[in-house]
Amino acid sequence: MNTRIITLLIIAGIVLLWLWRTESQHDETRISHATKQAHRADHILSDLSITIMNEAGKPYYRLNTPNMRHYMDDDTTEMQTPELYFYREDAAPIQAQSELGRITAKGEQVHLLGDVVINQLPDETHSAVKVNTRDLIVLPQAKTAHSDHDITAIADIYSVNGHGLSIDFKSGLMQIKSKTRAMYEP
Repeated sequence: MNTRIITLLIIAGIVLLWLWRTESQHDETRISHATKQAHRADHILSDLSITIMNEAGKPYYRLNTPNMRHYMDDDTTEMQTPELYFYREDAAPIQAQSELGRITAKGEQVHLLGDVVINQLPDETHSAVKVNTRDLIVLPQAKTAHSDHDITAIADIYSVNGHGLSIDFKSGLMQIKSKTRAMYEP
């Protein structure tokens, strides 16, 4: 009789263990599914061009993108091939374009992801400069940006290679952080 009771207790324990594991797997699946569902776009915009003006009513910066998706769960925005123009008082704008882009909550940062091309457009006092880098972080309100990747800058008669980049969009100053190597070809 003791053998039957022990056998029944073992079988009952196995059944309870099986039920518990099955239920916990369902819970994990539900949690995983809920997490995936939570990060869905609440706004999708196509062929967007938006210009932000300064206090004087002049263009501050402009964003162009063929596709933009906003996500309510973390208040981020993702963009395809974003193009940013930063306007300056007495000079041509600086333009930056990348493969992908992400705007953080409240628009505090714009991450230009993948290959990034920055063009300082020519004007009466400056020649054109083209800079290639990766993963540029832009702070629109401060009008600054930085990258911790290799860069190549090309202008009329020189090219510069280095690592790391800081940009001040107000002045147009671009500073290479380290490993700078320049080539001058008159």
